[in-house]
Amino acid sequence: MSHREPERSRGYGLVIGEAFVDLIAQNDERGRVYIPKFGGSPLNVAVGLRRLGTDVKLAATLTPGTFGTALREFCLREGMDIESLSTRVQKNFIAVATPMDRHVTYEYFGDLKSLTAIKSIRPEAVRRASIIHASSTALNADPARSTVREAYECATGFRTIDPNPRPSLIDDRDSYLKGLADLFGLVDLVKVSDEDCLFLFPHMTEEEAALTIHRTYGVTVIVTRADESTVLANADSLTLVTVPHIRVVDATGAGDSFMASLLADVAQFGAPTAKAGWVEYISRANIAAAATCKETGGAESMPTSAVLNRRAPDRNYS
Repeated sequence: MSHREPERSRGYGLVIGEAFVDLIAQNDERGRVYIPKFGGSPLNVAVGLRRLGTDVKLAATLTPGTFGTALREFCLREGMDIESLSTRVQKNFIAVATPMDRHVTYEYFGDLKSLTAIKSIRPEAVRRASIIHASSTALNADPARSTVREAYECATGFRTIDPNPRPSLIDDRDSYLKGLADLFGLVDLVKVSDEDCLFLFPHMTEEEAALTIHRTYGVTVIVTRADESTVLANADSLTLVTVPHIRVVDATGAGDSFMASLLADVAQFGAPTAKAGWVEYISRANIAAAATCKETGGAESMPTSAVLNRRAPDRNYS
């Protein structure tokens, strides 16, 4: 049990990637309905990180119209900076999310290029960040992928990546994997899910995939697996960390809540130097993911400090 008092975060978290509206499929007395919720893996992480006490700048693409205006207003209410590093585009993009057992399936509508239009980020904004995180469609193609690479190359903070690949949005798998491999060599931590592993390493188990990434690129690797134990590859070995067993309402954003909690710990306490520290961080991140699964939607279901302080009383999120 940790008895450390949280330190004040230095710098801020810089998150790179998409922010859009998810239409979440639900059933009620009317039949199948679609509820608009703010989402996109990077937005979810950014909101989760902010709710756990870390200042956040989000580099995304901003669209006009009703959804774009509502998204900016939401981010403003959350206390995030979405304007200073984002790129303005003209076309909207919407995801339709359908919960299926432990996971969520997605369909996409709109202009994919609008998601990968994120332009170069000012180097000083990157160097001042204590955390640099990139995810999902920002890794698919240029200019966004080059923007991510440039950020990692000039970063002084802790660098993380969550591929979160969406196969239906990837035209050339080989090219995508090559670009991803280049980025893996620039980060400190790679987080993937069991679904990611099926796409990235179809002939490996999750444990084999974790060790392969860890040994190839010399980075810490975490594999989240819904209600199965989380895999940690660190110090040339594997560790399994148990997850809480809960009744899932909606798994949308669970992996992002996990990532936000992990990054909040890094922001406040620094990156662990021993396996025990990673296990402690992962255990709390699993609690955060479980809390998200009890709500509907992505960004809006990210737990606050108060929620996690009740669920993880061994420490306090500031």
